Amino acid sequence: MLKVEIDGSAENRGVSVPKDLFGHNLEHTRSCLFKGLSAQIIRNRKFAGKPAQRTGVAAEWYGIGGKGVLFVMRTKDAYTRHIAPRDGVRNEIHAQMLQNPHEGQSAGIGQRGLELFGNRKYIGNAVLKGWGESPVYAAIKLLGGRDDAVYMEETVIIDRNEWRKYPFSFEMPRDDFDVRLEITTDGKAELCVGAVSLLPEDDFQGMRPDVIERLKEIGVGALRWPGGNFAGEYYWKDGLLDADERAPIKSFMEIETHPYTHGFDFHELSTDGFVALCRELDAEPNITLNLTWDSPEECAQWVEYCNGGPDTEWGAKRIGRGFTEPYNIKYWALGNEYGYGHMGWLDTPEAYSEKALLCAKEIGKVDPSTVFIAAGPYFDGHVPTKIWLADSMSKLTGDVAYLSYHDYKPVMLTHEDDDFITDAGLRKLYKKIIGAPELCLEGLEKTRDLMGGKTPLTDSGGQSLGAVGENVRETRISFDEWNVWYAWNRDPGVMEGLYTALMLEMFMKNFKRLNMDMCMYFQPVNEGAVLVRPDGSELTANGQAFALMKRHMGGSLLFAETGAKELHCAATRHDDRGETVVTLINTSFDGEYVFKLDNVREAVLYRGIDLLCASRFNITRMGKAPCYTVPPHSIMQAVL
Repeated sequence: MLKVEIDGSAENRGVSVPKDLFGHNLEHTRSCLFKGLSAQIIRNRKFAGKPAQRTGVAAEWYGIGGKGVLFVMRTKDAYTRHIAPRDGVRNEIHAQMLQNPHEGQSAGIGQRGLELFGNRKYIGNAVLKGWGESPVYAAIKLLGGRDDAVYMEETVIIDRNEWRKYPFSFEMPRDDFDVRLEITTDGKAELCVGAVSLLPEDDFQGMRPDVIERLKEIGVGALRWPGGNFAGEYYWKDGLLDADERAPIKSFMEIETHPYTHGFDFHELSTDGFVALCRELDAEPNITLNLTWDSPEECAQWVEYCNGGPDTEWGAKRIGRGFTEPYNIKYWALGNEYGYGHMGWLDTPEAYSEKALLCAKEIGKVDPSTVFIAAGPYFDGHVPTKIWLADSMSKLTGDVAYLSYHDYKPVMLTHEDDDFITDAGLRKLYKKIIGAPELCLEGLEKTRDLMGGKTPLTDSGGQSLGAVGENVRETRISFDEWNVWYAWNRDPGVMEGLYTALMLEMFMKNFKRLNMDMCMYFQPVNEGAVLVRPDGSELTANGQAFALMKRHMGGSLLFAETGAKELHCAATRHDDRGETVVTLINTSFDGEYVFKLDNVREAVLYRGIDLLCASRFNITRMGKAPCYTVPPHSIMQAVL
């Protein structure tokens, strides 16, 4: 029988576990927003992209009408827009236009497959304009998917060649997962649709309240937004427009980052909504600037909008929008992952440091208290880390407090590795995933050695690359992207849940010596921690691990030892709550551990029974006992 040793006199006693170690990313990619955090139900609601072949109707929509009806996606005089035009983007801004040549013939557009639930109230609107020889009437309908039920019907008179928003609301009498929305006219007329919206009435600024509750469960200490790669595509001033008016954003990586929305983001979340979410979650906001497109002045204006007072131009604009108190956003990242070549033209240390320094200087004029995070490549990067440190970071050391660090393990799985069928294959995969946190720690230690001057900065030929400045050694690490990469596009299971708990344990035990007090998981919604369905949301095994480990947040770190290599242990003291929290993670594939732990008040066991995809931990509340058993691949947490 093992005895867990906890020592409050070790060197880390009194070192508080930063809440920012339990941070997360919120990036507008894949299904994090779409069918995730966003409550928006309509697909392609602003008519982005190319029309369907030969029909002239936008993707996700169908045309309604008989002989002679003309459908065109019109760019000129569209409803959506950008605050400032951008070069190199196409197919973002359209309105759906149709012309009906016959009086009395119904013509319009529709979308099917909307999933609505009984006894729930919904609100929506359609932005319309029209033209005809007589007044143009339009009908907005929500119809049953299995029958001719009419859940809602509004008839409106369309303003002549002037965009106008036509709101509607209704309560669903039953569940229907194939509802049709149709907008039609029976007149001899032209009808233009600029945007369509449909939301549950209980949405939180366009976001789903149930998903927000799941984020509260996992304990979001900090939140990084809008990316990630998406930060290099995002133009913050567009967020000052009404949500229906914001133009879709075409992703440079298109289908890779936005595969479910035809390569577009529909800008459902803006700065004000992000800050409101952070306040709801009690999360520290962390914003990534767009150094690819934005000038230093535009970057500074964003900071001033968030933090400026009424005597500043952009602070006054925020106040005029109804947000009287400054947002006081402290952390601003000077871009994301420059050096890989996929974030635009700032892919050399010289080009990046020059632009980053200009932005930092300009922002310092409007808010000297801003804390900057410098971007850069890592060990598998386009530019090696040591070159980036010598040629970029050494120029920025007087202005930046953090160096961004990213690591995804295992990065790739071969066919032989991704084997859930055989016992040998499953054991091999388990070992690789469970061993990933140790590999991440090795990468962090190498980076810290480079930053600390312990590793000479020379090129492959042995030529000196220059000295690291003294301030580089004091620069902290922001580990602001981590995850098991291959699990992004599927529901993770117990193996990934153990990986998550082990990563958090590793952060807690090593953050002080690594000078790393900020870590961000990529990313919780629909890519690891929270699984979202139309009818609800739940925590994955990763989310369960976060929900368990968050109890260590803010506590004083204690030395904890089990004497068993495969039984990891983390312990913290929380004087405000009068408790000590001990978490034991059994990484053994098939061995259980019996241990003694004194003065236990309560305990919970997260038992990992099934190691296959989409599995969850079985949770059992345990009473007071002289000894406890932790089964294979399980986690136990005790409160003393």
